Amino acid sequence: EAQATTRYGARGWTPPTTAQLQRMLPQYEFLEMLGLGGMGAVYKARQPALDRLVAIKILPPGIEDDGTHFKERFQQEARTLARMNHPNIVHVHDFGETPDGQLFFVMEFVAGTDTQKLIRTNGKLSPEQARGICANSIRNCGPNALTWPKSTSTNLGPGATSKLPGCGSA
Repeated sequence: EAQATTRYGARGWTPPTTAQLQRMLPQYEFLEMLGLGGMGAVYKARQPALDRLVAIKILPPGIEDDGTHFKERFQQEARTLARMNHPNIVHVHDFGETPDGQLFFVMEFVAGTDTQKLIRTNGKLSPEQARGICANSIRNCGPNALTWPKSTSTNLGPGATSKLPGCGSA
């Protein structure tokens, strides 16, 4: 399996392979890495106990050591998102910490693409697509003390239904 590297702060981070994650979180079957960004890596996995596909976001180890109480904010965001029940917000099923200290979210898997890939593939969004994505973002991230989501994080499922994977910690 190919290794990818991203930059977090002043250090590079090589996210775990699916085989390494399988050992860290054996209750899931890791299938593939879906994406890699400045705040971590997202994997497609299967949760055999409930026979469903999930997306698991793994954050770099040591990210909570930045003096901003990141771990507490991460936990609060996970709890807040887990309480939300809306068709345009990705459901959070679980969160935790791997034995080696990497924080993770277990979320609903949304088949489709994200806005960044859509723009890269098709060029700019049509006004209707952009308005729909923005309207969903505004409606769904205003309450519960969450901040504005990165536009590239919006997932587009079947029928171009937008689903926000999170709104960031306040």
